[in-house]
Amino acid sequence: MKNILSNYKLIFLGTCILFCCACASQKSINFKEDYSQSDIISDTSQLQQEARYFFINGVSEQVQQHDAEAILEFQEALRFDKHPSIYYSIAKSFTNLYKRERAIEYLKLALNIYPEHLPSLDLLSDIYYYIDIKASNEYNNQALALYETKERLIKSAILNETLDIEKSISLYKELIEKYNSDIELLYRLSDIYFDMEQYDSALIVLNKIDKLEPSNLDNIYKIVQIMLNSNDYQKALDYSMTKKMLLTSTEFESNIYNLGLFYYQLDSIDNKDLINQYLDLINDNFKLSYNMQLMGLFLSSKYSSKDLPLYVDRALKLSDSLDQTLSLSIQAYFLNNDTISCRNLITQYQEDIDKSPLLLSYVTSFYSMVGQDSIALLNIKKELKLDSNNADIYAQMGVIYDKIGLVEQSDSANIKALSINPNHLNANNNYAYSLAVRKIKLDEALKMAEKLINASEQHAAFIDTYAWVNYQLGKLDVALEYLQKAIEYNDASSEVYEHLGYVLMDKNNFVEAKYAFIKSLELNPNNKNSKEKLEILNNK
Repeated sequence: MKNILSNYKLIFLGTCILFCCACASQKSINFKEDYSQSDIISDTSQLQQEARYFFINGVSEQVQQHDAEAILEFQEALRFDKHPSIYYSIAKSFTNLYKRERAIEYLKLALNIYPEHLPSLDLLSDIYYYIDIKASNEYNNQALALYETKERLIKSAILNETLDIEKSISLYKELIEKYNSDIELLYRLSDIYFDMEQYDSALIVLNKIDKLEPSNLDNIYKIVQIMLNSNDYQKALDYSMTKKMLLTSTEFESNIYNLGLFYYQLDSIDNKDLINQYLDLINDNFKLSYNMQLMGLFLSSKYSSKDLPLYVDRALKLSDSLDQTLSLSIQAYFLNNDTISCRNLITQYQEDIDKSPLLLSYVTSFYSMVGQDSIALLNIKKELKLDSNNADIYAQMGVIYDKIGLVEQSDSANIKALSINPNHLNANNNYAYSLAVRKIKLDEALKMAEKLINASEQHAAFIDTYAWVNYQLGKLDVALEYLQKAIEYNDASSEVYEHLGYVLMDKNNFVEAKYAFIKSLELNPNNKNSKEKLEILNNK
């Protein structure tokens, strides 16, 4: 935003010229005539002859930004003449020196001499803008009442953004109409509507800006955002395409990429045709763009597009970072339930994968999730050869051993992870929960679980572990309190509701326990424990 409040300049050079032309005789002062037509300091011929000498010296120092020296000269001028412009000039220099209180003091002295001194009213309004918005508005209103200017009207609109938003909107509308759709005023009015979430009104203003500046990228972003917020997904895409010839290739790509980020969050069933159009757009316009190929990869994986291998291949060829692109490609195939292509990709790049701890970690996770834990453990061993002191690797090993029932090996892996990093959240979580399930070393498990609930990063699983340890310790009220907290998180699992059901049953709250087990089964219909408990409750 341009600082409209700073556009009040003193014309010092004009003052010097007036001084050179002024006659030496003293004149009577007519303030109304001299100050109502401009913001120029004053005609120095109105000053006493002795004062003029020091005043002009002060002006010269002020022009050179020697404000301390300027103040001394102006104060000498005050010895011979108490003219309001001298007080104003001192205040201006104090303002330049960031001494606002002293500036206010001298400006008020100027107004005591002449209450309608416009430069003093304007400067007081500017200073109070940073101190007291209401006072700033009052001084600006006084100046407006004396002499209306575009700058003072704009300042009034800006100040009323804080004091009276409806008045501010009304002022901006009047100014836009009066000054033929001033672009800066349109920007400010659109921002107000945007902040107030009055998107229909904002769009009207943004469309005016679009006609004046059709290649303004920020404005294009806002128009697209409003269309998306209004569920006009197709309209947003069509509008974006009209900007192809008006934007640089980089700007056009940026706009289309941001559109893709939004489309990725949409429901995959209702918007498949739209996504296919978007993917065609990528194929037609962005074959050599790495970022857009990644966007194609993300959307293809979510919407099960047959073109996913095409985007994976292009992204890998364009990539400067094989680790990042290959890991994203592995995830994309997995999300698309294409385990065959995922295995083929791993085989194709096995030599590169074996050199990268990051890629080995993703490959390990993939094989574990598809039930090939023996291959996952082989990859874990490869990871340890590359980095034998990595707590993440041992924590991952602990999860896999626990999954296949090798509890002692799982404990050893978690203990090793915690010896490297005692505050490793996943290792603390997995080990504490495993101990709680087995009902052993519960005091030790509680200490680890306490680290989880005191961590800055919180998940339902961490809170659930703390609750389950307390449940095994017989602290039902604590367990209930934290399980209720856990279900407030979006990532609460079937297991969290299962545990809640157990606690409620033990507290003889069978009705709510039943609902907890039903919710658990909604999230995971294969949860055997919840099925069994629900059958018991249904037979009561």
